[in-house]
Formats: sequence, structure tokens, C-alpha cells
Amino acid sequence: MRRLCFIKNLYQGDTREQAGRRVGISRSTTHRWALAWNNGGVKGLRPRFGSGRPPKLTPPTVERTL
Repeated sequence: MRRLCFIKNLYQGDTREQAGRRVGISRSTTHRWALAWNNGGVKGLRPRFGSGRPPKLTPPTVERTL
């Protein structure tokens, strides 16, 4: 929701810095979010989460343990 509020503030005439301050994000984040919006619209603003750390146990080890 913050990402869309940020974009709305831009369309209402705020600078990136002003819009970022209103939603509580850093200047570097305003740059990334503006680029994401310009390149992909709403889909570009969706957060991308990493898959996390790979498991230490291999599938065969898990099978033997169970």
C-alpha cells in the first residue's frame, strides 16, 4: 500500500523526495520504486521475496532421517 501511496503522491505533484518523506522511505528506495513503476506499472511495484537460504540437508538425507 505504501508503494501505491508513494506513486499517488508523485502524480499529485510531489517530488520524489517529498513523496518518499510522506510514506517514510529513503531516497534510494524512492528511486527504485519510481523505476519499478515506470518499467512495470502495478506489477513492477509488487515486492519480490527471495527464496531464502538453501537447505543444508539433501532430500536423500531427509528421507533417511524420517
